[in-house]
Amino acid sequence: MPEAGARGTHILIDLTGIHGNPKTLADSILKHSRYLIERAGIRVVGQEVSLFEGKVSPPGFALVILLDESHFTAHAYTDEGLVALDLFTCGGTDPAPIMEGIIAHIIEGQSEAKVVLHEMRDRFHSSLDR
Repeated sequence: MPEAGARGTHILIDLTGIHGNPKTLADSILKHSRYLIERAGIRVVGQEVSLFEGKVSPPGFALVILLDESHFTAHAYTDEGLVALDLFTCGGTDPAPIMEGIIAHIIEGQSEAKVVLHEMRDRFHSSLDR
């Protein structure tokens, strides 16, 4: 939960060692993330998935789930095994358990999977006294 004077929490995650078919991986992350988000009581207001075949952009995908409380995104370069996640909530929901569930789902069965960045930041500060 955000500290006093902040209204939101932003979690940034970078993973390595995540391999698989871009469409299959994107569909799986979208379905599981949306399930965890909705189970936490956050209203989903939209979603989009773009797959990249490797001709213009490297093979992978970008996806976004728009939330009443902000957003969740995932971006992957599947040929390099890289996945970046971003969850921002500005309501009363703690995003940490949601993100931990998403990470657990993604790394399941991925023997080389590693979290290489895990940052949590308070956002929407209402005061300059920090």
